[in-house]
Amino acid sequence: MAVRKGTVDVSVGSGSDLNNIGLSPDCGGAIDNGLSGVIPNGTIVTLRRGGIKRKVKITIGDATECVANTIQVSRALAKLFGLRNQARFLLAYNTATKTLTMRRKPVTIDTLTVTASSAMRPGRVTIGLGLAQRDGNYLKSGSIITIRHGRISLKLRMVLIDDIFNNDFTLRPRAIRLLGLRANNKYRIAYNQVKRELVFIRQVSR
Repeated sequence: MAVRKGTVDVSVGSGSDLNNIGLSPDCGGAIDNGLSGVIPNGTIVTLRRGGIKRKVKITIGDATECVANTIQVSRALAKLFGLRNQARFLLAYNTATKTLTMRRKPVTIDTLTVTASSAMRPGRVTIGLGLAQRDGNYLKSGSIITIRHGRISLKLRMVLIDDIFNNDFTLRPRAIRLLGLRANNKYRIAYNQVKRELVFIRQVSR
């Protein structure tokens, strides 16, 4: 028995189809590609979340120039399984039983480089769309996000750079000092999709 795992974000479409789902597991910039090439197109699987399960047919999508793998479901199927649009899940596929199990994955571990800009307005953090979506951050520009390092936390208004290839993370120099960080250094971080919180874990080598 082999179990392969991969991270996906839910994409809820319209309609009432309960028998088909889409899966795009090959995004070039995704946090992982553990399900790439694992499930053949057209495979009938048992989709499972907790005590809810249903046989569905999978259509594998072609998605390479993106930063988050997705599972596409109808509105009806989303309601049946209690799925919300853009929610992040860990999928575990059992190749022997052809069972695809969904478990909520609100926290994503990643790395980013902190940059400084004195030109920014106070109380802001600038985040590139590529970095945001890779970490499961689908907040709109202008939303409030919590940035934390150790016991220090700041609630800042997020300014989104609308470019899927942009991975910038920029703070004002004062905010960097308050958080005990260093500009132009790389850090391991954890983004919590539910809490809307980005936590700096530790500095990593450049």
